[in-house]
Amino acid sequence: MGMLGAFRSRFLDVLASIYIYNEHRGYTSLDRVLEAVRARCPDEADFIAAVEKHRADEHKHYRMFRRWFELRGTMPLKVDRTCGHIDHFIELVFGCTIDELDSGAIIANAGEFEKLCRVIMLTEQRGMH
Repeated sequence: MGMLGAFRSRFLDVLASIYIYNEHRGYTSLDRVLEAVRARCPDEADFIAAVEKHRADEHKHYRMFRRWFELRGTMPLKVDRTCGHIDHFIELVFGCTIDELDSGAIIANAGEFEKLCRVIMLTEQRGMH
């Protein structure tokens, strides 16, 4: 395989491990966001459908990266929230981790809910182009 091949293989392991973490974190966090959107905007079917589609896309991407590891017979590297872009945005904007985020308080406050929506948009800007 040579040094270049070994470097390429390790690079792909690291990159795919970070992606699988972020896609998993994305779709599981969007479950909570979807709950909030349904409670806050029950009459906005288009908005709810857009969040549902986004959640489904994140889950599809997670399954794609998981399958890549499965086909190779390997496991992803263990990564945590230090590699999570949504984790960093949530901490910067709300001063807490995703797990500590109070969904009820976010739903109850229009300004906080808007900030959460903006954070989600920031993480997906590459997909909007």
